[in-house]
Amino acid sequence: MSVTVSDCLKLSALREAKVMAGYRGLNRIVSAVSVLEYADASLLSDELFLGDELIISALISIKDNIEAQCKLIRRLHEGGEVGLIIYYLGIFVPKLDEQLLKIADELDFPLICMPENRFDFRYSEAISEILGLIIKDQMKETYNVPLMYLVAANEQRPLPIYYLKQASQVISIFINNWQYDFKIEDTYALIHAILEDDPLRMRKIAKKLKVDVASIHTM
Repeated sequence: MSVTVSDCLKLSALREAKVMAGYRGLNRIVSAVSVLEYADASLLSDELFLGDELIISALISIKDNIEAQCKLIRRLHEGGEVGLIIYYLGIFVPKLDEQLLKIADELDFPLICMPENRFDFRYSEAISEILGLIIKDQMKETYNVPLMYLVAANEQRPLPIYYLKQASQVISIFINNWQYDFKIEDTYALIHAILEDDPLRMRKIAKKLKVDVASIHTM
């Protein structure tokens, strides 16, 4: 896998995000994305961490507790996570304390903020785009899309070009109808199945795409 924190920041959902600290950790590999709202570091046991996750949170439960915020950054780093994206800064957390930024820099732990005082950014946008990037990266390594060729032959003379165009259009119509009737099973269908919490369809599509869906989680 080769998706980094820096790659995620290029996605449209994070186009206005700013890296506030931990710049040297932007090259870390991201294998999953999770949402963490109850951010009490003392309650985050080791089994909750998958490692290499990019965490999304508004830090609502510790919005006025700078010490707890610093403990959380250290705990996420200890758990092998690769960065924290903070939403709704200025609405819940008033501002980022210098002590928090210092710790993130010391740990090379990217601390990323969405635009301040804005409610119009959604977790789901970042989750779906980050998951899509991770899945596409996995597909590059494990899945090759077969090519389809149309071969036409005539024993006596070459077929007129309009015959070939008509044949091509008929095949295209057939393929489109087949996909419509049986549901398109591509990257976006897999993301939709994950977000809709449809495990049967998720496993079916993941198997077809040869994607290790067990390593991709949202909380």
